[in-house]
Amino acid sequence: MNGNRDGFLSGLQILVFFILALALLGYNIQFSLLFGGIGALAGGLIVDWWQHPDKPRDLQPEQAEYAEEDSSDLTGIRLAVQQRQAREKNRSEGSLNPISRFFRR
Repeated sequence: MNGNRDGFLSGLQILVFFILALALLGYNIQFSLLFGGIGALAGGLIVDWWQHPDKPRDLQPEQAEYAEEDSSDLTGIRLAVQQRQAREKNRSEGSLNPISRFFRR
């Protein structure tokens, strides 16, 4: 539950920053509170999302996926074709949400 607390505290810091910065720039207090609240909500959600504990992904494919039969029997072109097919399979599974690659931690 530390992620929720970190997001909340970051949101409060952003709120105070926005209120002070906009007040010093000469904007009225209602405008400062409104945009400070929007910035605090957005910043808190981003920090909470960033700190969210996920299971680490194994970025390297397992060798078991490459070889359906004995790896000693697979040599040369047959092995390369099978490895390419396994990579394409992994790539196609990950393409369901293409924007997720942009947000990797």
